[in-house]
This record gives sequence, structure tokens and C-alpha cells, in this order.
Amino acid sequence: MASLGLGDIFTAIDELVARNATHLSSGVCMADAMPVTAVGHLADEVDELYEAVVLHHIGDGDGSITDEIGDVLGVLCHLMRLYKVEPETAIAACLEKFKVRFD
Repeated sequence: MASLGLGDIFTAIDELVARNATHLSSGVCMADAMPVTAVGHLADEVDELYEAVVLHHIGDGDGSITDEIGDVLGVLCHLMRLYKVEPETAIAACLEKFKVRFD
């Protein structure tokens, strides 16, 4: 599988939203999704990731951790688009907080 950068992910999400402006198979309209709805979706995806991790650690996982992390990242990218957050700025702020906490 080819390596994708954040710009590629944003482009893919933009294309998905444009193709499915009225609704997606899940019934969610991404183009009109309120930020609160997107945050709720993020919480759902994090719950699914948590479940995949727990199942992995008890030996009953199906290898879906990668898929679930991808879903979380997809929703985060959508939120960054909604709020016009530059990924590099967000990552730099995260790294700065990390340095302050652990230096």
C-alpha cells in the first residue's frame, strides 16, 4: 500500500464529501455535518478502537486496530477541515505540550 500524507487524506475526504453530498451509506451527510455530530462520531470511533485494543489483548482480536485507527484519523481530518485547523500547527502544539510535560 502506498504511503499517504495528510494532504492526500484531506483530498480523499474532499472527494468523498463532493461525491456523497446528500448522504453516505451510513445515512450521515458529511457535507452538512455539524461539528458536534462529528465529535460524536469521533467518540464512537474511539470506542470502537478501544474495543479492538481490548479484544487484541485478550487474544480475541481480528486485526482491526489498524482499521479503527484509520477511522479515528478520518474523523479527526474532517474536524480539522470544519475548523480550518492546519495539521502541522496542531502537531507542533502537541509536541510542544509533550516537551513541557516530560522535559
